[in-house]
Amino acid sequence: MTITGYRFTSGVISPFYGAGGADVVPDRNQLVRGAYIPGAATTGPLPGTQFAQVEAGASGRITISEANATFDGYEFWGQVYVIATGVTFRNCIFRGADPSSTSTTLEQNNPRGIIRAYGNSRHFVLENCRIDPDAWLTQRGRTYRYVDAVGIHGGDFEARWCEITNVADGVSHVAPTITARAAQFTDIDRCWIHRAAFVNNWTGMSGGQPHADAIQAHTGKNVTIRGSMIGGIRNTAGYLDWGFDGPDNAGNLGGRPTTADGLGRNAGEDFANAGLMLKQEVDDSADNRLENWTIEDNFIAGGAASLNMAYNSARPTQQFASFAVRRNRFFIRGVSDGVYLWDNVLTGAGTGPYIIRSAANTLATFADNTLWDPEAGDTGAAVPFTNG
Repeated sequence: MTITGYRFTSGVISPFYGAGGADVVPDRNQLVRGAYIPGAATTGPLPGTQFAQVEAGASGRITISEANATFDGYEFWGQVYVIATGVTFRNCIFRGADPSSTSTTLEQNNPRGIIRAYGNSRHFVLENCRIDPDAWLTQRGRTYRYVDAVGIHGGDFEARWCEITNVADGVSHVAPTITARAAQFTDIDRCWIHRAAFVNNWTGMSGGQPHADAIQAHTGKNVTIRGSMIGGIRNTAGYLDWGFDGPDNAGNLGGRPTTADGLGRNAGEDFANAGLMLKQEVDDSADNRLENWTIEDNFIAGGAASLNMAYNSARPTQQFASFAVRRNRFFIRGVSDGVYLWDNVLTGAGTGPYIIRSAANTLATFADNTLWDPEAGDTGAAVPFTNG
């Protein structure tokens, strides 16, 4: 397979379409995982969808409390808070909280989830959806947005053929109610998670910017990530284009773009910190330990590291023994992709790591992961490891 453009706005290359792609995929169920790169033609609402507008109002939050409810063709302008069982969203767009809101119900110390689903929430489904807060700037005239918003903040869900973009973290995986974690599962399938929102010189987090990851794991069991495009071509110089220049509410509110076009997008398609950040970030308890993760048939690109499974001495029982990473294509990293931004200064050098894995912790299964050339396709070369 040969890919001549990276953003894939003109289509995909798959068993069904030749070079140049097609603007419409008739049946997304027929798309074979790993045989095409998800993009604009294969993710997000189906062409022709008409959207009913849902406004959050003063609370800033849209609470979904009806069990087994189905929403098809809705555009949600507010933080969607899922607390019911069995909810399904099809052909929906999620814009997140109004960045000018000061409502305390948005939990200003953590206004993260555009879809916020944990605590009392139960399994829910997203199909053919888009999570993108950018329209607050382009359609509603806001001059800044939440710095640290993430696409999905929670766990125990299925996402198929979805696009997540213009957020700090695509998915911040936090498993719901602790007593039920062994029975929960998450499936991220044939999605396109790309182009992080990013600002520098922000005091709300160490290093002066959000630690943007396409997928970051905090807790969670029985998670599958398959057939997806994660991250994209890296442009670290572009990280300096975003400045923090907006209202500051406890360090969370107000990232104002300072680029010439006024939109402040990431100049690349990747996530500034990692494509997949799979270190455990909570504690070493059995309930919180990450278990039974499968990452297969994905295309993974960019990040200061493409996949980070570094060992942490504070959590020595996290051995990754139930992790399988197989048949993924890692985009060849550029000569300066290891550069990253810290305290408003570009630092680091070289290509940066593809996979960070401790030499003392090799229990995870890695198989048939190869390097991918955006022009020539699969090189067949094995993906190298970096000790960490």
